[in-house]
Amino acid sequence: MINKNTCLKKEDFDDLFFACTAIFARKWQLSIIVCLSDGPKCFGEILSYHEGLSRKMLSTNLHKLESKGVIKRKAFEDGNIMRVSYSLTQAGNELILILKNLLLWGNKYAPYSKDDQLKYDKEKFAKNT
Repeated sequence: MINKNTCLKKEDFDDLFFACTAIFARKWQLSIIVCLSDGPKCFGEILSYHEGLSRKMLSTNLHKLESKGVIKRKAFEDGNIMRVSYSLTQAGNELILILKNLLLWGNKYAPYSKDDQLKYDKEKFAKNT
């Protein structure tokens, strides 16, 4: 039996698709959200968390997430130096709850690891050559 509270309607698809792609379509945004899930961080801390992320790309993604209301930027003085920290907004913290549930669902119904992906890629490549 289908629970009416858990049903999605056909007309919900566009909004759902937009909500998902607004966050998940950009490579670094989800990782930045995860990085900030344990508290505020300065630009350099976020940058060092992400191997291969350039300063420009981080700046672009921080601005995108801020404009979407997922993170907030706070400027403060540290002695004579102006610093900026980033943290999750209420919307960002609510997104963390959704992501935790998605992770639980994925671990239960779609177990996946990098080793599985590497094995799949090798098998696929071997078949295509």
